[in-house]
Amino acid sequence: MSPRSKSFDVNDALSRAVDVFWEQGYEGASMQDLLERMGISRQSLYDTFGDKRRLFLSSLQYYMDEYASMVYSELEAPGASMDAIRNFAQHAIESADSQVAHRACLMVNTVMEFGRKDEDVAAMVQAHQRRTVAAYANALTGAKAAGQIDADADIESLALFMTANGLGTLVMLKSGASAEDIRRQLGTALSFIERTE
Repeated sequence: MSPRSKSFDVNDALSRAVDVFWEQGYEGASMQDLLERMGISRQSLYDTFGDKRRLFLSSLQYYMDEYASMVYSELEAPGASMDAIRNFAQHAIESADSQVAHRACLMVNTVMEFGRKDEDVAAMVQAHQRRTVAAYANALTGAKAAGQIDADADIESLALFMTANGLGTLVMLKSGASAEDIRRQLGTALSFIERTE
């Protein structure tokens, strides 16, 4: 085994680190918690990821690459339209009754914890937000082409509206909002963008 080879799966370790940060936040996650959940030694963590802050940045990137890609896959797909947006909303409604509702979204949790005090973290959060807007814009463009929303609809404005609405939904989920509250709130948002003359 070469000195540079790893005795553990880096992606698996990162996935486990994501879970810790997602559940406990950056400040709340102790090094001991991280090491135990990742199943690696302190030296392995330092050698592979650097310090806790750099591990957190790597975890945010992993979240964006893996979790967000899975969640946004339908919105980002070619030909996506209102069905994709409705399904995305339905997922949020179902999440309200799940055991992971309190975790909300790692990116939302991160911006609530950090604000803009760390430039690297803020840049990653902003990149995630731009991706969210683009994903909605893709589906809304398809909806417009299919005649599901007004022909003169401003896609960019609606995408920003849905992104802001989604962020608010995640905060509501984290605070313990009921599935019925989430359903009513998202239903109002969907009825707004689907309004046609």
